[in-house]
Amino acid sequence: MIFLVFDKEPYVVAPAEKCKLSSLLTDKTIEALAFPHLFPDGQGSYDEERETNLKWKEYCKARLFSSDSRFAADSSYIFYLQYLGDLKQVYSGINIAFRKKLPMNAKQSFDEMQMKFLMNKDMIYRHLQSVRGSPQYWHQRLKDLFGMTRQLGFPTFFITLSCVDLRGKEFIDTFVRHTGLTVKESYTFEEKTKLLR
Repeated sequence: MIFLVFDKEPYVVAPAEKCKLSSLLTDKTIEALAFPHLFPDGQGSYDEERETNLKWKEYCKARLFSSDSRFAADSSYIFYLQYLGDLKQVYSGINIAFRKKLPMNAKQSFDEMQMKFLMNKDMIYRHLQSVRGSPQYWHQRLKDLFGMTRQLGFPTFFITLSCVDLRGKEFIDTFVRHTGLTVKESYTFEEKTKLLR
């Protein structure tokens, strides 16, 4: 909530819905309201009713790989999709953890000894294993790596794959399409480096 003082009288600006903050996961209009340049008529967001229900990942792929490049060209929208996807994963993991994994109820959550026991056994944070980049995620990948070396032996080759920046015509053509220019048969070195920058 923002208060402005004008002629010694306070005015409330953007008081929010009933003066309460709403969650990103519960507000069904947040995507269209946050990105009006991508949803000019307020239609077509994820939470809208459709004939075929889309899962979150399918929706993100459809938005980013569609022929309409406005969504893929907007970096703030891409970060929004990533953040919301991670948030959905965390909330889902928390719900599963409290329903299945954590041996406690609401009353026991106030017991300090019970909480210390769960913290020491790392059971509180176990639901974050599915959230990419979290310490629990990397701990799980480390255990997978140890399991692979125990079963298959130590690796003999390490291969690093990189994208063919300046040599791949299809790669350069993708950048050209996103900038709105016409695709050519060949590009100069300066054109390629400008597109990659």
